[in-house]
Amino acid sequence: MAASGVVPVFDAAAVTDFGPFGPFGPPLGGPQVPCDLASLKEVIRQQRGLVTTQQCLAAGLSDRAIRHRLRTGRWVAVRRGVYQTVPGRVGWWWESASALLSVGSGAAWAFGTAGFAHGLLRYPPRAVHLLVDASVTVEPPGRVVVHRSRHAAARVDDLHWPWRTSVDHTILDLAELGSIDDAVAVLARAFQRGVTTEATMLALLAARPRHRRRALLHDVLAVVSDGAESAMEVRFARDVERAHGLPRGRRQAATAVKGVRLHDVAYDEQRPGGARRAAGAHRGGPRPGRNPRPSERYPGLADGASVLARRRRTALRPRR
Repeated sequence: MAASGVVPVFDAAAVTDFGPFGPFGPPLGGPQVPCDLASLKEVIRQQRGLVTTQQCLAAGLSDRAIRHRLRTGRWVAVRRGVYQTVPGRVGWWWESASALLSVGSGAAWAFGTAGFAHGLLRYPPRAVHLLVDASVTVEPPGRVVVHRSRHAAARVDDLHWPWRTSVDHTILDLAELGSIDDAVAVLARAFQRGVTTEATMLALLAARPRHRRRALLHDVLAVVSDGAESAMEVRFARDVERAHGLPRGRRQAATAVKGVRLHDVAYDEQRPGGARRAAGAHRGGPRPGRNPRPSERYPGLADGASVLARRRRTALRPRR
């Protein structure tokens, strides 16, 4: 360690950014309280260059040493009591993590910020959303929205830092915001990624009797868990299948017609009275003037599966 007491930091050029949390996802556990300059170096590494006044003082670094680093440009103040030890690092992660550190212990990413961290949203929100306990009074930093709840501790994922609400609670939080289609889209994306289950969502929803869209979520959970991956597919199941008593289709059904295709929903061909008929089983071939059946147009469809809302998802064609 240098005699001048300089805190060594990791080389910015040696760190490659593979997304919000690096190549292996968010780190397990949070940074420990540093007791010396060596442990402060490790804290700075875990926080990707960020450090707080409290952490510096706990490690034995004086206010004068902090001011010297700021005055000489080695460090940059990014928020109240939070410094960037590798100037030039900017982006969503540092903006959101510095807000978390500025508010202090007990805060966690929530709503859109947690949703983006969990992969439930494609784009980060404009403001950083944080959750704190209802007993905590804090002045929100700039571009930060602080939510207070008596259940904050129970809703936070305490395994990964930066702390954030668990994926299941984040889904329920986001479902209360925006339009109905937005809420359904978040739920469908969560099931598509396999990060929650219908049983888990129902159990947590039962503990939130005042949830704004409690009835809606109960209604669509079965459809989403069955394979619906968009608000349009959910609307079709609710407003067409159920409303008109249609048979229940098979979601994300795969067929082999000029390659492998996934379809939003598929139905097995039915005859009046419920008797199924195999493709091309009628006598004499197609009747004159009649439109050909899907099984006749596409011989690869097994058992005459009639496909609705056909969508080519991926084609796995053999090389020629």
